[in-house]
Amino acid sequence: MQDNKEKRIHKLDKAITYNLIKSSKEKINHGRLILFAIAALNIVGLLQGISLQVPFIIGFYSLIIAFFVALGFYVNKSPKKSIIIGLSVYLGLNALYAIVEPSSLFSGIVFKIIIIAALIKAYIAAKEAEELQGKLEEIESKIQ
Repeated sequence: MQDNKEKRIHKLDKAITYNLIKSSKEKINHGRLILFAIAALNIVGLLQGISLQVPFIIGFYSLIIAFFVALGFYVNKSPKKSIIIGLSVYLGLNALYAIVEPSSLFSGIVFKIIIIAALIKAYIAAKEAEELQGKLEEIESKIQ
């Protein structure tokens, strides 16, 4: 009797954990989309470089775009790592832009805050999903 009750509790716990993981993965997907959005926003810089015919600017923005697109795809493999790298590089780029052109720090500040907040939220979700996945594996081993 006790063994059957314990199995039901573990199955319920498994279902709850599964739903929490699903919710976390949705937040992680938002972070992935933000990384793609950062890449898309840098297309403006690339187009500016093309119009000015400045090879350095073209190369710089091409690398940034490729980097953030690659991170967006890497989120599926390693969410925490790719999101924290994306956040760090995004903050670093904004610091670099602020050094080169101080007024850029406040240009689009609302969007910058939204991007930073979304990436932090996605990182927290990735961390929670990783912990929940470990818990789910533990529960599954107890059921069997």
